[in-house]
Amino acid sequence: VVTRCKAPTVTLNMPNAMSTSVQSSTYFIQLNLANVDNISMVNATQNGSPITSLTLSNTILGGQVTLQPGLNTFIIGVNTNCGVASATFQLNYSQGSIAPPNEQGNGSDNNGQKGSNENKNEKPVTPTPAKPVTPAPAKPVTPAPAKPVTPAPAKPVTPAPAKPVTPAPAKPVTPAPAKPVTPAPAKPVTPAPDKPITPAPAKPVKPIKATPTVPVEKKPEEKGGGK
Repeated sequence: VVTRCKAPTVTLNMPNAMSTSVQSSTYFIQLNLANVDNISMVNATQNGSPITSLTLSNTILGGQVTLQPGLNTFIIGVNTNCGVASATFQLNYSQGSIAPPNEQGNGSDNNGQKGSNENKNEKPVTPTPAKPVTPAPAKPVTPAPAKPVTPAPAKPVTPAPAKPVTPAPAKPVTPAPAKPVTPAPAKPVTPAPDKPITPAPAKPVKPIKATPTVPVEKKPEEKGGGK
């Protein structure tokens, strides 16, 4: 993505007019510079001579300058990678009228007498008029052509070829040979010889003698009621 930068601008703060008359030999100038990041991007001149007393704080360019009698032309130019801008203004410094020297009065000598007529007839001294200072023509500031920002072509990203993954050959699993199981030989079972069973001799049964039946005699019944 190419981000377009913003062109710089120059706006007067002090003075706030293109031409101003002042009566002080020093003046504090101040301008607002937008989209200017460094003082090295600023070119300031006074009557064609570079100004080195200016400082840049955020967007405010300012500093105190010393004026020459007469017209002082200032050119403030900026040059960034996004464009150029400039402002021109003038300060007319007037020193004011020069008072002629005082005429000598009719003084008196030590004897209290008035001065001679030679003093009265002295011509007043006429000050030589100050020569107007013609400022050097301001050099036009030719902005350097802004270099077009050509974004570097994006390098195509060629993915590295994937290395084929060759699976390691599976080792054949050879089962261990089964050990033959030899059954233990069965022990022959010899049956115990049957013991002969001798029956016990049968005891002779004695016959039971029959008991003779004894007849029961009945007693005669006694008759009651009389003696």
